[in-house]
Amino acid sequence: MNGELATIQAIIHTHPPGTQHDNMSSDDAFNGVTFNVPNYAITSEGVWRVNPGGTPSKIDNNRSNAYDCILAKNLFELN
Repeated sequence: MNGELATIQAIIHTHPPGTQHDNMSSDDAFNGVTFNVPNYAITSEGVWRVNPGGTPSKIDNNRSNAYDCILAKNLFELN
């Protein structure tokens, strides 16, 4: 990044259908705590969030909302 500092606001990733995780994994919680940011997973069961303290919660039952730019901005609490 040419010597510029970057700030991580959140981790957002997917768990594809058919994988062992339909919600948040222990690795997801670990990464959220390690980087001190919310970690979101879009799964076949909806959208999940682990807060920086490691507590998971389901924030939306409809994973399609994560792909709508306006809804996703609010869903992922991004500036």
